[in-house]
Order: sequence, then C-alpha cells, then structure tokens
Amino acid sequence: MVLPIIGYFLIGFLEWILAAQRTLAISQKKALLASVFVVLENLLWGLVIYSFITEFSNIFAILGYSLGGALGTFFNLKINDKLLS
Repeated sequence: MVLPIIGYFLIGFLEWILAAQRTLAISQKKALLASVFVVLENLLWGLVIYSFITEFSNIFAILGYSLGGALGTFFNLKINDKLLS
C-alpha cells in the first residue's frame, strides 16, 4: 500500500519539476526544449491517468501525487532562485 503512494509522490514531484522547467524554457523562447518537456509531462500524466482509471482504489495515492507536485514546484523554485541569484 505504501509503495504506490511513494510512486505517485515521485511522479508528481517529477512532473511539476518538468512543468516549471517548461515554463522557464518558454519564457526564454527555447521552443525545442519546451517541446521536450511537454512530451515528458504528457507521458507521465498519461501513465497517471491510465493507472487511476484501471487500478483506482487508494485515495492516498492521489494525495501523494498532489503533495509530490506541490513539493516539486517548491523545490524547483528554490533551486532556480539560488541558481539565478
């Protein structure tokens, strides 16, 4: 039961790091890089949706995914802030 929650947390974390990096690439007009991030994000999102539809039985997995996304966004902004300072 714990392993899927950790997995969804890590997927959410990675997906939102990619989303923040995509936004940064778009703001810097790096079209190819932004496109690569979009493909990776969509692959992860597709896996999550497929998993939720076919095996949904754990509300904690959704909570783990959401918390992973929140932490991924927070982590990415903190790292980029340090890199840009």
